[in-house]
Amino acid sequence: MKKVCIRIFTIVIILFTISASELSAQWDTLTTGVNTSLHTVQFINSNTGWIAGSNGKIKKSTNGGNSWFNQSINSSDNLRRIFMIDANTGFICGDSGKILKTTNGGNDWNNTNTSGFTENIYAMDFINASTGICANESRRQFKTTNGGVNWTSSNMNGVSPLLSIYGIDMSDANTVYASTGSGFITSAKVYKSVNFGTSYIESLNDASNFSSTNIKDVKFINSSTGYAGASNNNLARTTNGGTTWTVKSFPRGINQISFPDPETGYICGEDFFKAKTDDDGDNWAIDFNYNNGEGLFGISFINSTTGWMCGSGGLLIKTTNGAGIPASCNIINSSWVNSYETESESIESAVDDCGNIYTTGFTGSTYNGDILTQKYSSSGYLYWSKTYNGAGNGNDKGIQIKLDDDGNVFVAGNTTGLTNGKDLVLIKYLSDGQREWVRTYDTLNHTEQIVDMEIDNSGNSIILASNEVQGEYKNAKILKYNTSGDIQWNREFEPESNTNAKDIVINNSDDIFIASDWAEYYPILYGALHKFNSSGTQLFEIYEAGISFQKLVIGSNGNVYISGIAGDVNSNSVNMVTIKYNTSGVQQWINYLDGGLSLNDYPISMIISNGGQLVITGIISASDNFFDRKILTAKYNSDGVIQWYQRYQSPIFLANYSRDVTSDTSGNIYVTGYCSNNSLDDYIITMKYNSSGTSLNINFYGAASGNDAGNSINTDNNGNVLVTGHSSNSGSRSTVIKYIPSEFSLKTLYLNVLIQGFYNSSFNLMDKDTARVFIRNSSPPDTIVDSAKFVLSDCGAGAFNFSNVVNSTNYYITVKHRNSIETWSKTTQQFTSNSMTYDFTAANTQAYGDNLMQADSSPLRFAMYGGDVNQDGTVDATDVSNIDNDASNFVGGYVVTDLTGDDFVDGTDFAIADNNAANFVSAITP
Repeated sequence: MKKVCIRIFTIVIILFTISASELSAQWDTLTTGVNTSLHTVQFINSNTGWIAGSNGKIKKSTNGGNSWFNQSINSSDNLRRIFMIDANTGFICGDSGKILKTTNGGNDWNNTNTSGFTENIYAMDFINASTGICANESRRQFKTTNGGVNWTSSNMNGVSPLLSIYGIDMSDANTVYASTGSGFITSAKVYKSVNFGTSYIESLNDASNFSSTNIKDVKFINSSTGYAGASNNNLARTTNGGTTWTVKSFPRGINQISFPDPETGYICGEDFFKAKTDDDGDNWAIDFNYNNGEGLFGISFINSTTGWMCGSGGLLIKTTNGAGIPASCNIINSSWVNSYETESESIESAVDDCGNIYTTGFTGSTYNGDILTQKYSSSGYLYWSKTYNGAGNGNDKGIQIKLDDDGNVFVAGNTTGLTNGKDLVLIKYLSDGQREWVRTYDTLNHTEQIVDMEIDNSGNSIILASNEVQGEYKNAKILKYNTSGDIQWNREFEPESNTNAKDIVINNSDDIFIASDWAEYYPILYGALHKFNSSGTQLFEIYEAGISFQKLVIGSNGNVYISGIAGDVNSNSVNMVTIKYNTSGVQQWINYLDGGLSLNDYPISMIISNGGQLVITGIISASDNFFDRKILTAKYNSDGVIQWYQRYQSPIFLANYSRDVTSDTSGNIYVTGYCSNNSLDDYIITMKYNSSGTSLNINFYGAASGNDAGNSINTDNNGNVLVTGHSSNSGSRSTVIKYIPSEFSLKTLYLNVLIQGFYNSSFNLMDKDTARVFIRNSSPPDTIVDSAKFVLSDCGAGAFNFSNVVNSTNYYITVKHRNSIETWSKTTQQFTSNSMTYDFTAANTQAYGDNLMQADSSPLRFAMYGGDVNQDGTVDATDVSNIDNDASNFVGGYVVTDLTGDDFVDGTDFAIADNNAANFVSAITP
């Protein structure tokens, strides 16, 4: 039995992206000629620098690290730290008690440590050309006050004899900080001396954060502010000269710290871990492009943007743009896509004034996940990523995320407690990702379900939830928490009312409005609007018979707008209804909207636009069929008069669903959601309307085999659009997409084309594969105007966005595929209203020279010829020979000699090419 394939398109829009794999493109890898570990690097300017590491290896560069020449220490001892005073004078410390000095730029290195102590020296620092200090793994220190001519050695009085010294730093000529490893019975510590090492006292002693670890480095940027980084992923910070410290956790162990100026700092560590701050350590941008087992051990920055990092296997990387990370509150107008590294989904998001985006959702499976909360910079860098696993180790999800005026992050969701069922959870994070507190709430029923959350003007969290009572009724619940996470009050509706909580908003006076359903006599619904003051006293409640309230917003003057559905629930025929109430609950107007398809109209999301008008998005349908859905977007003025409404039915998808709506500072409206075809391939859709309701552009994102959806949409202060949801390019992943405004002014070609060999006439379906379309001028020499790639769907459909084409101009369409004959459109075509549609599959006469083969008879379909393996425009003996050779050697995978898309080269591929070669198949062009 053949599978019916409705001829619709699936789409991949290629964005200019900064994804996890591309973040490290901000770092250039330099060739060092070293294949063992490099432990230390130092550059004194943009040209002159040194690297040193295992087996006594030391090299110098005079061109920024592009090339290196060897220097010698006449020893195979490992070298640990280098400190160059200037282009001529410098020091290196290392194993066997080495303290080496050069006075001629490294041409000669001489050991200046004559103390007789041969324990390994890991730590060294100089405060000026004369005064410096080193310390070895047995807490013995070496001090010089004459530029290394003499070194005096002594025990580090006050430092535990059980600890090894790993880092040392001088904040002035007298003040020294030393970091240690942990001992058998003691944690790693930071010690402080105020008398140039004569005696030390404990500065950082935090067993809860630094047991069983090594504090690899300590770095002070002035007399007050310093950092200590440990191998257990923790970074400690002090702003009072080491009297007290705060601790921040990172994803990987920390090896070294560098601050080229008081604001800008970098850290490096295990598994290629890198991070940067440009606000004195308040926030850190993290590069999650890990390489397991590949450590970064040394850093050198000559200014805030140019620096080097070295590590295992002779690795040396360089950046000249500060690793591509922007200033903390400088919105970057760039497009990017970023997906989380494991199975996950983003459910809700928020954007701050600096263009940073915060998301919450879950990671893990849909039925057993942890709450995932993340912060990205405006350039796509992941500042931090936090997970929460409830006490029951069950199904935890973040549902709502809000920011307060201080940049604190509040996440509300559901968690599995120690018993089965759902409990409420509220988590507060500081702006740097540190979790300040967690609060859970449950009843004996364990049926709580988070609905919504708001933050009032004092930073209190108001949660709206629902729960089941005795397995029969639903009950709405409101909880208010203060900034410390303490419950101030909670209110419940009467259980017998069977109240479904729907939405919550707060006005400027901290009054709380709740929208709900009262369904005691279902299917007769009563929409309910409740108002509470900030103390939890109910001020009024209003019921509307025959209406199910869904969404709630507050206008600038305090009036309340509610959207819902009205109609016959049993017959599944309802219309969208919108009501305006004043602050006293008096109805101002009511408006019913029939989407025009005579069945169902549902509101999904509602906002007050930046123009001060009401905008609602939802779905409409003419049947109960899942694939018969359109996106409805409507705009009202404050008097309830519809300014415009748009029904969107994609020419390439039957099922169209909206999830969220937002607006920018110019009053443009953006809607996100998803679209589906009959193969259940879902794509993220993002639509833009101007303030008058004119559709400006529609962008799609996703993999042809994916299950993608946009769940939340925001705009930043520069008009960039941020969409969050999930994408299945490589398994379902929490995904953030950032569009710049110009990406909503592209031209779209909707195309249908099949590929011989990839198409299966028994099922009327095709194996998906990537193709490229070229738009060419209509006159010889038919030069290329623009091009785009896409992944063809299983029906051979796709869409392409172009930036260089114009409307009402004649163009040829050329399609190329990795092993098919280049195929041209029969005639020139035009873009009209920013779009064009063309179908190569309907007849062979759709191609120039009728250059298509019949791929199916029922239904009648035509396809591009396959077999042009070397893409020379002809299928001939060379192509056949390449296929024959690969088949003989059992070649598999994504290779050009696979003409059927089954990832294996065999006789079937050979037969296609052999037949087409025998018939002299070749490209036919104007």
